[in-house]
Amino acid sequence: MDVQKIGIGIFVFLLHSYAMFGQNKNVQTYSYPPIQNYSDQEYDSYIQNWDIAQDTSGIIYVANVGEVLEYDGVRWQAIQIENNRALSIRRGSDNKIFVGGVGSFGYLEKPPADTSIALKYHSLVPAIPDSGSKILNIWNVITHKGATFFDGGEALYNEKNDAINIYKPKNAFRRSFKVRDEIILSDTGEGLYTVENNSLVPVPNSNQFIDRDVNAMLPHGDDSWLVADRTEGLSVFDGTHLIPLESTVDGFLVNNKVYTGIQLPDDSYLFGTLNGGIVQVDQAGRLLRKIDSESGLASDQVHSLFLDQANNVWVALGNGLSVIEPMNPISYLDERSGLPGTVIDLTVFRNDLYAATNEGLFRLDIKQKKSSASPNTQFEPLFDQSIRCNSITQYGDNLLINCDNSLYQISEGKAVKLFESSSVQFVQAYHRDKNIYLVLGRSRLQVFDASHKLVFSDEEFGYEISSLIEERDGDVWVGTIQSGVFRIESTFFDSLMNFENFLHHYEVPHDQENRSLRVSNISGEAVIGSSAGLYHYDAAGDSLIRDPRFGEEMADPERQIFLMEEDAEGNIWVRSNREHQVLLKEKDRYRFAEAGLKRIDANQVNRIYAHESGLIWMATDDGIIQYDPSKDPYLQGNPPEPFKTHVRGVYVRGDSLINADLKNEGYELEYEDNELRFQYAAAQYKEPSATRYQVWLEGFEEGWSDWTSEVQKDYTNIPEGDYTFHVRARDVYGTVSKADTFSFAVLPPWYRTWWAYALYVLLIGGILYGIHRVRINRILREQRIRNRIASDLHDEVSATLSSITYFAQAIRQVPDEQQADRFVSLISESASEAKEKITDIIWSIDPEKDDWIDLLSKCRRFASDLFESKDIAYELDIDTDIDQPLDLELRQHLWLIFKEMTVNAARHSKADKVKVIFEMEGNLLKLVVQDNGQGIQQSSGKREGKGIKSIRNRAEQIKADLQLETEEKRGTKWTMALRI
Repeated sequence: MDVQKIGIGIFVFLLHSYAMFGQNKNVQTYSYPPIQNYSDQEYDSYIQNWDIAQDTSGIIYVANVGEVLEYDGVRWQAIQIENNRALSIRRGSDNKIFVGGVGSFGYLEKPPADTSIALKYHSLVPAIPDSGSKILNIWNVITHKGATFFDGGEALYNEKNDAINIYKPKNAFRRSFKVRDEIILSDTGEGLYTVENNSLVPVPNSNQFIDRDVNAMLPHGDDSWLVADRTEGLSVFDGTHLIPLESTVDGFLVNNKVYTGIQLPDDSYLFGTLNGGIVQVDQAGRLLRKIDSESGLASDQVHSLFLDQANNVWVALGNGLSVIEPMNPISYLDERSGLPGTVIDLTVFRNDLYAATNEGLFRLDIKQKKSSASPNTQFEPLFDQSIRCNSITQYGDNLLINCDNSLYQISEGKAVKLFESSSVQFVQAYHRDKNIYLVLGRSRLQVFDASHKLVFSDEEFGYEISSLIEERDGDVWVGTIQSGVFRIESTFFDSLMNFENFLHHYEVPHDQENRSLRVSNISGEAVIGSSAGLYHYDAAGDSLIRDPRFGEEMADPERQIFLMEEDAEGNIWVRSNREHQVLLKEKDRYRFAEAGLKRIDANQVNRIYAHESGLIWMATDDGIIQYDPSKDPYLQGNPPEPFKTHVRGVYVRGDSLINADLKNEGYELEYEDNELRFQYAAAQYKEPSATRYQVWLEGFEEGWSDWTSEVQKDYTNIPEGDYTFHVRARDVYGTVSKADTFSFAVLPPWYRTWWAYALYVLLIGGILYGIHRVRINRILREQRIRNRIASDLHDEVSATLSSITYFAQAIRQVPDEQQADRFVSLISESASEAKEKITDIIWSIDPEKDDWIDLLSKCRRFASDLFESKDIAYELDIDTDIDQPLDLELRQHLWLIFKEMTVNAARHSKADKVKVIFEMEGNLLKLVVQDNGQGIQQSSGKREGKGIKSIRNRAEQIKADLQLETEEKRGTKWTMALRI
């Protein structure tokens, strides 16, 4: 045997003393971390995945057998690459995502805009110098000092600054690794090489690897390498010797074909195999846990392991993807550990963890083993049948457990039945007197001595018990459901007589909906938890009073407190409001914290157990939850960096905006595009279903929205203006991410643009000018009307008045009385005629007469009075229901035309019958005046009379068609048609 190798092995063993997953004092449990699986249906691509990477913003990229998958924490997106086959993927120092595939390699270019989601693949194959070699499968991508190496088996391609160098092996590169700051290549039959100064340099003493099928090479200690191969399992290479670790997992790694491995921040290792899933080991090679398809992994065929920024391990599998959290302070002992059913109570006795469940009593050896033998990772049942076990207590050198109303003693690793006792709920050792112990049930309280002989029984103490503790001074407190709490004085146990004199009953001074009270032993004193906060015993008043010693949160009367457990450091572990908290002891006060405990999600917790190792165990309805405070960064005051939330899509009426090639030069939206949908995602992968989001559209909303699980937000009818959309997320631990923003502007509608306002000015100016012109025209028109009226007064009235004056002068000059009477009659007729003309003119300019009813009514009255005075038969067909506009000038012309026509028919035609029609036919106004008189005599060269000229002149002014039909001794017919 090589003595030097043995010495080095002992040195390595001593150098790498281990802390088993943060657990100390020689305690080790093979618990299972949280696991999240993604099937091919969820990411909508091929089932086989080969490699995983992450960019600086937290987005995950997966080398899928058919494409590259991108995952932002909410949505999956496929990115097509050359030859549609991705086998390896890695992020470069410039945040490019380099991809190796089948017969090709290249990179995904990340656009400068952080909110953009459009990545484009660029092939590097055209940049390869003409080497005459065919590119094979690129199974590994390594980034190193600004360069990227693509392992193609028959060649290693080195890309830097868009130039590619090629390294050729003597035989073939089997695998390539990056260990610390070195690139290591395994050349079949030649040993190991490293890349130095653009050349391959043999690794000293690497001939020991020639016959090794090495598949993982990782840092070990300060200078050594941990090697995993399918020949020997695990070994350590110190630069000179390759020393077997003789690990408990060697056989597993060999038989199941170890394929990949990574080192975790706690210096433990994960190794993935092609047939058996994953194992986690410490630096000495001892098994910490096994994770396979039976324990929740999506597949046992592991292609690669990737540690993301939050210490989640992504697993690329032959069938799907998995995310495991080996660094999470929470892990599980459940059916996968051989522990079925609901755990009701638990305790640690000697080297074993005991769990009482509704399916029996189970035991797990938790002492850390130093031998190379395979450890026991499964609970061992202590009964060969399913029975309900309730409470466990240590009594002397044994354990007492009540199961199915029988009391058992664990002696020499076996369960021995002591006796039966109906309705047993609790068994409690009495520490003040080690010779007795208590048994409580729903119908009695019993005391037994060390020989298990009944020494006291009270058959009337029958309550549903919730808790039982012994104070430092020996008083025993019993919590019940809906019956308050009881205190049994310690002096009772001295005599075991007059029980009722030593029994005291208390209620909390609060009206509770749930009156279940639980008593906890905190620093040797009873503390009562209720649905209305904490209470403790006040000896002076012999009553329960509110307990403020544990901080404001625990004194809140709205807080429901179910369980409290004090650890060896004085910290208090609490279950309240259906969640978990810790009260950290700090000198004379407690600091309330939730930390990683917020991740605990259990419907029912029956017991909290604080072990001396620092581990906290919770007995739940689905096994045991294990919490390791030393692994909780929140509890250690060293929370991880806030994760990032991203605006991943902005859509205008269904069309993407951020992919519209706007290049962040300012997003300006037309007013009709003021309906937006924002999609966003938080790049955090610890229980992503519990992530909540807040949004705020600055400029549109006053502040942040409520927290919600929605991953998109719609806005409609956004007014014109400048806006910034903000989004942030809160993870399951309550950590709030940095906000991402997206700024844009909504342009005003065309009718509120500058040119529209200029148009408005011109339009309003034009309208005002038009109004001015209309007013001027109206004034001019009124002036014309006045002039015409003046002319009419002059023409129509002036001559008549002149005649009256002439006739008056004639009367003075005529001596004949008869002749004077004639002139008087002429004066009277002229005056009547002048009055009539003046009345007509006044009527025509009266604004209150500006409607058809007044005009046509006047025409009807005038015609009927006229014809009746002349004893002429007449027929009037005058339509008074005309719905057309009628202005002053038109009204006057129509009236005078009508009057002239009817007067001519009545006074000059010598007719005995006249027919008058004044009506609307569609939009045509028709006036007909027809008589059966002598007609109008028209001789050659004779000028028309004054009345006919007036009718023609006025018809021409209103643009009416006028026809005169007359025949001597056959009458006259006037026809006027006016389109209105």
